[in-house]
Amino acid sequence: MASEYEAVRWRILSGRGAGRPSSALSPLATMNPPPASSSSTSANPSQPTNLPLLISTSFIETLANHVKTLSEARISKGFLHLHPAPIHRSRYLADPPQQYQHITDLLRRIDINLFNISPFKLQTFLSSLLTRLVHDSTRLSRTGTDLPTTQRICAAIFAGAGITELNLPNTPGFHSEVDAVARQQGRTTVALAGVLRAREQVVHYTNALAYFIQWVVCESGELTTELLRDTHRILTRAHEPVDGMPCEPFGGRYRDYQLVSDVVIGSHENDSVYDSNDDNDTETITPTTPRNLHSRASDTTDLSRAGSIYHDVAEEPHSGPTPLRESIDPREVEAYTAKLIDTYHAQLSLDRHSRQADNVAECTLSDPFALTAWLCSEFLHVRPFVAGNEEISRIMLTGILLRELGVAAVIGRDDGDGEAGRAEYTEILERCQQRHGTTEGEDGGSYAEFAGLVVRRATACVEDLAAVVGSS
Repeated sequence: MASEYEAVRWRILSGRGAGRPSSALSPLATMNPPPASSSSTSANPSQPTNLPLLISTSFIETLANHVKTLSEARISKGFLHLHPAPIHRSRYLADPPQQYQHITDLLRRIDINLFNISPFKLQTFLSSLLTRLVHDSTRLSRTGTDLPTTQRICAAIFAGAGITELNLPNTPGFHSEVDAVARQQGRTTVALAGVLRAREQVVHYTNALAYFIQWVVCESGELTTELLRDTHRILTRAHEPVDGMPCEPFGGRYRDYQLVSDVVIGSHENDSVYDSNDDNDTETITPTTPRNLHSRASDTTDLSRAGSIYHDVAEEPHSGPTPLRESIDPREVEAYTAKLIDTYHAQLSLDRHSRQADNVAECTLSDPFALTAWLCSEFLHVRPFVAGNEEISRIMLTGILLRELGVAAVIGRDDGDGEAGRAEYTEILERCQQRHGTTEGEDGGSYAEFAGLVVRRATACVEDLAAVVGSS
């Protein structure tokens, strides 16, 4: 047990995955931004990129400046008016027009009063928000540790100080942390190494989240397949073996197999996210779920899979015989993922172009919650990686909403031990997966319920920020 404890402790201190300590550890620098395009990168490189883990010491400060810049831009354009996408259903989101008007009013109040608060107050709010995101996301995956320990880890990483709190069981609240980790993992108790592994999972998720946000928000970089792969490499360092495969081979690599029962011939009927609505004079967009993101000239197999959307294929327990698997070309997975991202960028470009061309008193904005929910839902349908797809989708959701609106959606949060929030999230995604590619999933129906959840959770974040900002 002592050797296992020391092995986990070394991995955290070195920032490495599983393996033996090297004779010399190079200093960790600030992040290396991914290239703008991954077209010249093979789907499965022979060696994973050695990405540094430490983020800028001004990470939270830069993020706070971004939120203020967004606010200033909204004021200069005549404030912001959010419109709900037609995909919203009343059974998933009560009175969407009123809900979006509420968000619009809150954002306007924030914009007016944001500059009256101290920078430290805004930075504290953002640090607390990201910490809560890390805690609830790891809890959704039944990993991670309790909130107080997560807060200490996140504070150290966001400040660029690194992790030094490893002297179990002499850290504050150790016994309550052991109980929390055991509950999350469905066990009666856990050993010291298990608690330290739970902390390690928080370390890697926090680094992956910060890496993604620093690139798409603080550095104004674009969402690319290479960014997703680099984020996945950071996330899956020291991941538990999958199908007997250690974490190094699958970190940042696209999956190269699928279950034979999951092979479904794809449809090429719709390659766009939005359809025009001709019933009114303005350009209203209606999100619809692309059934297949390959080009129309391609006649390839849809990379979707049946069954649970919450667990990755390799992590699901199977009763009975092991299901047969079929090898697939990871380049096909890469092409599918790239098409998904290209479609997202095309719609985002249309939204921004429409706003720039609209010379009216208000800055109208297409529904960013529905578009981001579509992207994450489709990403989970593709499931490009062997493991960690759900975590990457939640990182995308956070980074994109912070970039576009300066807010986030804390998925999985509730006032209890997390089980109610986890059940709500997983059941919604299960139903979204079941609707995908069916008549019920047409015109955005496959991800409408998830979009409603994103709106509700984002509204709570906007309300919290409005409370911090106050009123004039």
